[in-house]
Amino acid sequence: MTWFHHHTAIILTIASALLPGVATVFLVWATKIAGKRNHESNRRLIESNRHLINLQYRANVYKDVVQFMVETRYQMRKRHKGLQDRMADQTYYSQQPPEVNHEELSVFVALELHASSEALKTYFVWDDKLNTCADHFDKLIKRDQHLEFKDLSEQSRAEDLNAIDSQISELDRLAKAFLETVKQEVAL
Repeated sequence: MTWFHHHTAIILTIASALLPGVATVFLVWATKIAGKRNHESNRRLIESNRHLINLQYRANVYKDVVQFMVETRYQMRKRHKGLQDRMADQTYYSQQPPEVNHEELSVFVALELHASSEALKTYFVWDDKLNTCADHFDKLIKRDQHLEFKDLSEQSRAEDLNAIDSQISELDRLAKAFLETVKQEVAL
């Protein structure tokens, strides 16, 4: 008989003592690999969800901005119509300046925090045109307060109203450009 046959009991004892240790090492290694895979999968899922949440929040900010733009353009048209009516009647009345929209600051802050540089750039072009249009309105109102209507020619009044009308149309075009920019940005 061979050595193996003589020492079978010792070999089986050693194997039975080592086998649980080897199995434990293998199990720990397999668990560690599975844990890393799960961790990476969870991290990708969290990033994906975070991205979707950020997109949704950005979309909500843009929705508020677009609503602000629409309301502002409506106020400008209303003011323009008032000027047209006033000039048509040629009667003087003290027109109040447009109501200050208290949402403008919150819209601006939300844009600064969440908008892309392209959306901000498009918004600022719109905002610059809005300021130009509002300044034009203010100049007309101040001029009309200091002059009698008889001192203004029909042509002068029509040119002023046409200039404002074209500025309001430009506001509409710029608002649409902003909307297109943000639609592409938040499209999934």
